[in-house]
Amino acid sequence: MIISGITTHLPDQPEVANKHKKSLRTNPIAPWELRIDIYRIFYRLENATVFIIAVGHKVHNKLYIRGKEVAL
Repeated sequence: MIISGITTHLPDQPEVANKHKKSLRTNPIAPWELRIDIYRIFYRLENATVFIIAVGHKVHNKLYIRGKEVAL
């Protein structure tokens, strides 16, 4: 599901916000977020290249990356 979401939503215009992608305010993880169901893919853009920084999942209002709760 995650790979499919990345290949569907990030190849074209990864810097354009929509219902799956949004620009984040300054945070320690990444400037962009892709939402796929309960999963959050954090990425940054550099010279038209998308770099996946982290993949996490949400449970209610809590974000977990690698099994640890992360505050944004």
